[in-house]
Amino acid sequence: MSLKGFHVLFITLATLCLVGFAVWAFMFNTDLGVRVTGVFSGMLGVALSVYGTWFYQNKLKDSTF
Repeated sequence: MSLKGFHVLFITLATLCLVGFAVWAFMFNTDLGVRVTGVFSGMLGVALSVYGTWFYQNKLKDSTF
């Protein structure tokens, strides 16, 4: 696996962790601090997915994994 392939894998796993934490924070917790952290985590997950899509489209057009 190349460095670019590892980068795509790492970004994907990080996005899933961030979104998973945000879902957990809203579904299974009532503490305000955890919910605020969940909102921040959800926003980071969206930003990371936008970055991952940009990276995949622009940096990996002509290369292979």
